[in-house]
Amino acid sequence: MRKLEEFHQLDIRFHDEILKYSGNELFASLSPLVNTMLSSRVELGMYPAKPRPEALEAHDQVAEGYGREKLTLPERP
Repeated sequence: MRKLEEFHQLDIRFHDEILKYSGNELFASLSPLVNTMLSSRVELGMYPAKPRPEALEAHDQVAEGYGREKLTLPERP
């Protein structure tokens, strides 16, 4: 169960970073909404107990396309 909770937090962080560092102000402004939606899915039991392989692959593709080095949590002002 602990690993699943950790995965949920990493998934929220992943989406947050993609939106905030996309260079698109509209996308960045959606970050709090997406974070709330993902957190709510977890709280309501709507999040899968085990991530689907195709979902993990899609996340990997986004990370590869974006550049993994950009997803290393840059220092924030």
